[in-house]
Amino acid sequence: MNERARLKDDYRVVIDSNEENKGVGFLKEWADCAKSMTSTKGHVRQHCLTTDTGNALHHTCCALLDVSKFLLSTNTSVRHDFVLLGFFQQDDLEAHFGHFRIAAGCNFYITVQDVFSTHSIDKAKILVKYCDDIKKAPVSHDCEYCKAPLSDEEVYLIDEIPNMMESISKDEKLSLFYIAGYVASKSEEMCGEANDWHVEIKSFLETLNRGGLKYPKKALFILCLAAYLFFIHTQRLCRNRFVSSWRVFLEYIILTLCSLKIP
Repeated sequence: MNERARLKDDYRVVIDSNEENKGVGFLKEWADCAKSMTSTKGHVRQHCLTTDTGNALHHTCCALLDVSKFLLSTNTSVRHDFVLLGFFQQDDLEAHFGHFRIAAGCNFYITVQDVFSTHSIDKAKILVKYCDDIKKAPVSHDCEYCKAPLSDEEVYLIDEIPNMMESISKDEKLSLFYIAGYVASKSEEMCGEANDWHVEIKSFLETLNRGGLKYPKKALFILCLAAYLFFIHTQRLCRNRFVSSWRVFLEYIILTLCSLKIP
């Protein structure tokens, strides 16, 4: 019995440069077997693999063989005396993708932009944690727009927001509803009831919901719509200016928009 065999099984022996290594032969047999078990005859497949599954197993076994041969024969610093195939797994990769999915709002189908955004946030967190210069920076936000008064065009824009609601596309409204629900989840006072909304909206939220999403109140949702319209039509904006400017018009906006039918 081979001393390097796991659980006294010669087919679980570590991969080494020995030409009689059963692990290498086993992988070759599995690669050929997976290829031969595929079938494309008809729509009903019995006791066989789909073409995609068979090819995936075949490529995986061949890739493990190629990687093992490289690690055993290379003249670089990564050369090994033996290879443990059990260490070729993607748990760390899956864990990192899980981090990206959580950061994207518990969304399983993340995009490249989601990955870039999360990576940028992670780098910013590291800088804040370890960079002394950033720790000494002022906490409060202050920019050239903070104390800038509303222009005549912006006042007119706020006055026209109720008439501009129809310009928001359906997809944008659903996305803003999702955002409003996230805001509502931070305070029970802003949470509404599912029965207050259309079936289409409830179906959309249930598709994304992983257990923590909330339905916003009508006033919160229309405020998000109004804020979105104001944001995309003005370039002179920061969070302090937005809050201070809208505080004056908030009551007017809510009273005006609450009388409208939610698009």
